[in-house]
Amino acid sequence: LTREQVDQMFQTMAATGKMVRVSELDVKVGTATPTADDLQKQSDVYQMIIESYKENVPESQRGGFVIWGVSDSADEHVYWIPDDAPNLFDANYERKVAYKGLCDGIAGYDIGEDFSGDMWKDVVDTDEETTGEGDTTTDDGGTSAEGE
Repeated sequence: LTREQVDQMFQTMAATGKMVRVSELDVKVGTATPTADDLQKQSDVYQMIIESYKENVPESQRGGFVIWGVSDSADEHVYWIPDDAPNLFDANYERKVAYKGLCDGIAGYDIGEDFSGDMWKDVVDTDEETTGEGDTTTDDGGTSAEGE
């Protein structure tokens, strides 16, 4: 699979004027026990597909992406790509390098350059303040128990 082939596919789809949505995306590596090189190539392909989509499908026609599987656990694909490792998470549900490739493709840059692990704090609702005991204080002065 080459970048030129993927570009051509997305250009052809975009030329229809219809919404373009990728569903059931996975990238086979050809073995259930991939090497580090296999995993990097898989990551590069995930990233390339996302980048090509963004470059060749106008934003108004983008319908999104759906990733097919969750993990490489053999139980998850007995009847679908057995003896392979096509997903973003390994058999133990740990992120593979493919996860980063997909994220880099979506972001449009190497997210590792500025990733701190604390980015979630930037999106937490600042209208609520945690009391430290599982309750939150809302901006209207009320409190609510965690999970309510």
